[in-house]
Amino acid sequence: MWSKFEVQELSGSRLASIENTLAQHHSLIVDYSREKTVIIAQHTDLKTCGTTHSAKLKAMREEMLKMCAR
Repeated sequence: MWSKFEVQELSGSRLASIENTLAQHHSLIVDYSREKTVIIAQHTDLKTCGTTHSAKLKAMREEMLKMCAR
């Protein structure tokens, strides 16, 4: 049978381990949230850039068609 001291010691070690695991988990969640925000911002920038370039390409194609028609 385990003594009261041994049980308390093991419980303390287990609690410390759980607290450490929770701290690591929290850190991962925070890192994920930061990265997610950055990726969403980059995605938005790429979509905006793509829309802008698409309009420019369309204008260039129209200009080429006009030049070829002359």
